[in-house]
Amino acid sequence: MGISHRLKKVQAETIATPTFIHMHYDGVSRSLVVALMITLDQITCFQAVYQCGSYSSAGRQLNKDRTTVREHILALEDLLNAPVFVVEGKKAVATELAHYLYPRANLMYKQAHEFMRAAISAQQHQLTELTLCYDTQAPQALLLAFDQAIAHEAPYLNVHYLHRNRDESTAALEQHQAQMALVITKGGSYTSEHVGMLNLGGVDFRAYAHPNSALCQQEFLSLNTLSSELQWVVENSMQTALQLLNISSKQQVISNIDLLVGMLAHRGWALLNSQDAAVYVEQGRLQELQLEQMARSYHANVALFYDLSLSDNPQIQQLLKIAAQLGRRLLK
Repeated sequence: MGISHRLKKVQAETIATPTFIHMHYDGVSRSLVVALMITLDQITCFQAVYQCGSYSSAGRQLNKDRTTVREHILALEDLLNAPVFVVEGKKAVATELAHYLYPRANLMYKQAHEFMRAAISAQQHQLTELTLCYDTQAPQALLLAFDQAIAHEAPYLNVHYLHRNRDESTAALEQHQAQMALVITKGGSYTSEHVGMLNLGGVDFRAYAHPNSALCQQEFLSLNTLSSELQWVVENSMQTALQLLNISSKQQVISNIDLLVGMLAHRGWALLNSQDAAVYVEQGRLQELQLEQMARSYHANVALFYDLSLSDNPQIQQLLKIAAQLGRRLLK
């Protein structure tokens, strides 16, 4: 008997072998005959539609087309020989069967992701490449010290430093496209089930302008004066707690700090972390503004986000220890 023929025979036997499932829902005991062909995609789509209440919203959550999500649900309903959702307008209303199955589907989803986490950790036990995303406003001294420590402790590890905002960094970690991210946090705890967080410390943010600016000629600046002048806003800060300090009625967004400092030579002011700004102050390109109605500085937390699926990896554990030590030494 050829391999192809034997494979078809096994498949036919698998499909033909029924599984009897006894359930009690809607006040009635029922028995379903189901072939063992329910897939993780079907369970994932079922969970998403149940949580979102519509196929479109579930598709956006899963980054799938609505049609694809609907097809997985239809396939699941064919296997169960019963509907799990009833379409009412744009909503997908869960049936009694769906309410019965959801806790079990949720458990299976978590177990599957735990399996993936363990598998990825085992597969990537020896990392040779590491991608670290970083916020533009993250202190450069911390990044430089971290790179020096990696070069000493793990010289075989190629590290790629990519400028990303908070949302982009989080997405890269969740999709396993990056392993770590240095970010300015919004404050409070981070609750993503796929991303871990290590708080490294804090850094002060202060208002700066060019020494020749009229703003620097005043002994103390009022908020009214500051709010009427152009404020250069660092793009990444719009996704952090720093956005609360965007007070000017005229704001322009910029991504690059060097370019921002060049712009300040002509007009405006900006909020920068005091560590990086100190270099420009020494060069005579920046001067701290003396504010009348605000604290001299604003303290923000710096955190290292990391791919939680790699938390058991010895190399990642070592890098987290190094980052924590550097945070205690270089941050407040």
